Amino acid sequence: MSSIIDALEERLLQFLLEQETKKTWEDWLQWLADLDCPLEFEKPLQIPNRPFSFQTWLNACDQQLNQHPDWQARLTTPVWLKRQQITVIPKVLK
Repeated sequence: MSSIIDALEERLLQFLLEQETKKTWEDWLQWLADLDCPLEFEKPLQIPNRPFSFQTWLNACDQQLNQHPDWQARLTTPVWLKRQQITVIPKVLK
């Protein structure tokens, strides 16, 4: 019986991961510009040229955001992200 549950859990996890919002670096910056965010961010070398998750982007911008607590608060508030149609999957589920 547990193999059925395991299969369901695996499919649920895959389904959730497919819902996660992913963008390229340029697309994340455009998203911020569309929100009238005055901040500019330099792309770190380790960031891929393919779409990646919001958490990856946020981690790359962590130090720069420390200087802007108002934007840091917005970007780390799940309800605000949902209003912006950004789907974030907690690491614990990944």
